[in-house]
Amino acid sequence: MKKLFLFVLLFFQVFSFSFNILDETQKDISALQFDIKEPLLFSTTFLVDGKVKRLELSKFDNFCFETINNLDEKDFLILTALAAGITYFDDPALSYTILESTFFTSVVTYAMKISIGRGRPYAYDSPFVFKPFSFEDKNFSFPSGHSSFAWALFTPLAERYNKGLYIFPILFSISRVVGNYHWLSDVIFGAFIGYTISKCFYYIYYN
Repeated sequence: MKKLFLFVLLFFQVFSFSFNILDETQKDISALQFDIKEPLLFSTTFLVDGKVKRLELSKFDNFCFETINNLDEKDFLILTALAAGITYFDDPALSYTILESTFFTSVVTYAMKISIGRGRPYAYDSPFVFKPFSFEDKNFSFPSGHSSFAWALFTPLAERYNKGLYIFPILFSISRVVGNYHWLSDVIFGAFIGYTISKCFYYIYYN
């Protein structure tokens, strides 16, 4: 019943916008821009992944981090639907940006997870274990889905309403390292993907 409600809500949201969805989406995708310098800079974090793991950050685990780490794809869909649904009545363009950003971020993230196949820190001691197309969760470490999703979802909200909302994607990212689900570089690249895609889409409407 919950899944049916979620599907109906998302269906209503997507088809309630007054503009042509296909034309708008095509225009937004063509406006996406990635600066290669930033990923190259972030790639240096691969060199400290092992050191960060040895810090045993799990001692800082708490109820907040555990709650975030227990969220799954269904919970992300619910969060997206709620955020888009609530903002629709105030700003339909923002609502559409949230849906579009989280969708494309998810596609990019999972395509990279599958094709790169990086081993998670709880499964391997070395941060340089790669098993592309293994389709096992233990090899879906790069990039962090929690991190990319959170930055895709909250960036439009933070830019539109209050920059303080960036605390939420920051907490999502930190929780994945503290919980030993991801290497540091995983969450940094996840944050970069979600933030970049979301901000590009956002500034098409609010430049």
